Amino acid sequence: MARNEGGRLVYADLLRAAAVFAVVVIHLAGSRMADVAAGSGAWTAFNVYNGISRWCVPVFVMLSGMFMLDPKRGLTLPRLVFHHILRILIALFFWGTVYHLAQLLMAGGKLSPQAVWDAFYSVVLGDTHYHLWFLYAIIGLYILTPVLRAFVRGRAALTRRAMETDFSAVILAAVPARLLVVTPVPRLTSERKMALSLGEHLRFCRAHGILSPHSVGTILSRRALEEEGYHLASTHFYTQVDRSPRGVETEVVPAGQYLSACHLGGFDTAEETYRRLLRSGAARGLTLGERFFEDVLLDELSSAGQQDYVLKISIQVM
Repeated sequence: MARNEGGRLVYADLLRAAAVFAVVVIHLAGSRMADVAAGSGAWTAFNVYNGISRWCVPVFVMLSGMFMLDPKRGLTLPRLVFHHILRILIALFFWGTVYHLAQLLMAGGKLSPQAVWDAFYSVVLGDTHYHLWFLYAIIGLYILTPVLRAFVRGRAALTRRAMETDFSAVILAAVPARLLVVTPVPRLTSERKMALSLGEHLRFCRAHGILSPHSVGTILSRRALEEEGYHLASTHFYTQVDRSPRGVETEVVPAGQYLSACHLGGFDTAEETYRRLLRSGAARGLTLGERFFEDVLLDELSSAGQQDYVLKISIQVM
């Protein structure tokens, strides 16, 4: 990435400058639209200018996320609180109070200690000038930053593992115990049923506040896969967690020897890797367990499409 002599990313600064200009265009066009007849040529032009500049605020949020969530960047909790959150809070409370007092004076009111306190308290409650909404939003995102950074670190580790994978290998190795949040899957006879069942699992996790850097995995019946094929073998979806969420039953997948292989490509072509794993187990004279575990190492968050997905398929050796 191109940096200037001060170490700043040139493209990020240019993008910020363009976004600042777009913010000015939004507000100028929006205010001028109210002064012209709706449907006129001028109104249409201002509406177009306003519409094509709406990308600017999301870009500010994404730029903040790019720097705040970078796993390579050290960000301690004191620095986050005092350098980032406190700085925004001071600007919000100061300017929010100033705007309230300015409106009071323009309306013929009088300045007093009580008026200053009322203005400040209104800002605390979120009742302030409309354009300051972004400061409330960015403070909320900063508060969530430690959780989001942990999530990104986990995703980055999974991505590195996937990029170092030998897709031709079938590996027998010791695997530590894992803790899973599991939901059952009905017999999946169509992609629609698969999507609905996956949606149920995701809603269950959201309802119980379960956040994990791991993608949703699938448990498949070995017997069903051998007899009926990959697409009819799924029995459960799962999300791996570090500790048991409160009020949620979890399943401990025991530590032990597992036979595993990685698959490059979408789910439509995964069955051959399962068959290769079974052939390898038979050739080694291994007794395999009844369940396959399918973990997604690279998914739509880390790849251009299903052809670049990386699945890790494993089964316990009894």
